[in-house]
Amino acid sequence: MTEDDDVDWERLNKNMRDVEERRYKEWENYQKSHRNMEDQQNCAFIDLSIDNALAGRFELTLFESQVPNTVQHFRSLLSGTMGVDEERGIKLDYYGTSVRSIDKEKGIIVLGDFGSLGISVKPIPDENFSVRHGERGLLTMMSSGPNTGSTAFGILLKPAPSLDYTQVVFGKITDGFSLLERLETLPVNNIGKPLNAVSIALCGVLSGKAPRHGDGN
Repeated sequence: MTEDDDVDWERLNKNMRDVEERRYKEWENYQKSHRNMEDQQNCAFIDLSIDNALAGRFELTLFESQVPNTVQHFRSLLSGTMGVDEERGIKLDYYGTSVRSIDKEKGIIVLGDFGSLGISVKPIPDENFSVRHGERGLLTMMSSGPNTGSTAFGILLKPAPSLDYTQVVFGKITDGFSLLERLETLPVNNIGKPLNAVSIALCGVLSGKAPRHGDGN
């Protein structure tokens, strides 16, 4: 390892500590504003940037009662608590990953990673298909066959009954539909990849246990 490599790792570690602090602050603010709720929903968030400028936020409700294992898998990637693939040096985290495609004909936006992150995360079983792909804004775990869901997930632009019984619906957008409309209008190439750079600028959980931050507590 060269001296430059040491500097790069130091910068990377500092960046991730900063991300953890920002995630904690978002969780703390949500807790303060919802402290009188008797039963908080299972909430999370995703901030997107377009061409390196913050574009907006999706606030999400996750269907923990229907698909708890799928939700836990997704939450751990949002919060960076799944860990690190030591062999590849990959942080198992949605932070910084891209919008892969915007398929306006099929009505789905695909986020996450089919590359090194996808390879590093073990596929999860199809938990159940109790929720249908029946409305705009639903979250679905992308798959290439039975029990192959991993890191890529989709947001529906319209009902997609062809995905019923093949992919697991695990949540929905509760706030941020204006951002969804903006993504829908972005120009794409012939395979649906956005011509603008669209990536996850920050993501995390808003309910449940406090995210890791500071000294790791």
